[in-house]
Amino acid sequence: MAKAVFQKKDVEEIWRGAVIRLLRHSYDLINPGLLPGLGHIRDKKHWRRYLRAQYGRY
Repeated sequence: MAKAVFQKKDVEEIWRGAVIRLLRHSYDLINPGLLPGLGHIRDKKHWRRYLRAQYGRY
């Protein structure tokens, strides 16, 4: 049986993109403005901007 080999950086990038997409589409369920430290996020536009900035950090 052949072993599957994954490159850590590639897998992290795929997972990060998937999580960001999930968070972006879950704004109404999460309501981030009510979470500690995220009170500055007032609407979906700010939420998307916040996620874009977080994604760009890596």
